[in-house]
Amino acid sequence: MNDLEAFCTYGCEEIPDWELDTRGGTMIIAVRQVARALQGKTFNSSASEIMDDDQHSSYQYKCWLAASINNCERPLLFYEGIEICALFLYSYYDNAVELGKTNLRRIETIWSARNTRFLMFFQGLSLAAVMWQKLQDPVRSFGQSNSTRQSRQAEAKLSEELREATKAISDFKRKIEDWQVISDVNYLSWSKILAAQLAEMESDYGATMKYYEEALDHASVHNFVFEEALGNYLLAGFLMRRSSRRPAKAALREAVMLYRQFGAVGVAKHIEDQHSFLLQGPMQNLRTADMGVQTDFSGGSAEVQLQGDDDDARQQARGSITETKEERIGAWQGGSARPTAGAGLSALDMLDLTSILEGSQVISSVLQVDELLKTM
Repeated sequence: MNDLEAFCTYGCEEIPDWELDTRGGTMIIAVRQVARALQGKTFNSSASEIMDDDQHSSYQYKCWLAASINNCERPLLFYEGIEICALFLYSYYDNAVELGKTNLRRIETIWSARNTRFLMFFQGLSLAAVMWQKLQDPVRSFGQSNSTRQSRQAEAKLSEELREATKAISDFKRKIEDWQVISDVNYLSWSKILAAQLAEMESDYGATMKYYEEALDHASVHNFVFEEALGNYLLAGFLMRRSSRRPAKAALREAVMLYRQFGAVGVAKHIEDQHSFLLQGPMQNLRTADMGVQTDFSGGSAEVQLQGDDDDARQQARGSITETKEERIGAWQGGSARPTAGAGLSALDMLDLTSILEGSQVISSVLQVDELLKTM
């Protein structure tokens, strides 16, 4: 199992033999499909097919579970409790919220498994993401500038949704923190990230930054690359909402680098496509340029053109130099130019060979070492 698949292995407790076919098999399949989704190897252009590839159909597998097992709530929770991660990472927030609501009703069937807190964590992030989309809707900004009865009703409804989301996220955070009492290694990053979301909803931006830093520090210390990548991505979203584009760009690049580090190239590409304007600007700003040089002595003249990079519109230099063959050779040789070697071949082409022959003659003509060193 590679690093990408390892982060999904949440069920660390012993699995009874009688439950291996349902729970164990479902976990293995879910881990495999989420790992492939993060690598970009599933049909991630559709929320309903986020776990699907040529060998697996999520819909058919769930139908098979429902038809084959009397109590299919547990295996479905293990499967969909991991599927919500892929839905969130590919920005299918509404679908993630609906999937989370369905599975939260089943959560008592496996209340002691770590998957339950993983589900709560991503359900909280999905609820927050839906709220950020609604709060930043351009139509809402237009309605605020033109206050009408309809816009006031919409604002009141949105405020109520925000209160409900805040309460739900706060409950998820508290339940995750309850499991941190003995050891916070596995859960501190999750609770701090949710705390950062809550602080931003309450407009406490200083606390938001503090919680993100604590979450990222914890993930970095314990080598939780997935949590560190996710935290950087969420931090970038917060900075963009506060119009801090440069730090947001740095956080996005860090997130992309970390996702690629453990093989989640599909998620990294999704982030790059989603935020291409921020990462690259209106056009790609090349800081380097390829250069080719060709020397041709067969012609009587040559033209050399120099052009600088004008992406930043800071400088532009053009020049052309036209010289004859003899002038170029003479400038290179200086005062050591030799006569033409015949057959149209310049003495410049024989320069190295002549030097070698002269050196050999000097060495062979002087047999005493002292005299040889003085001559050389």
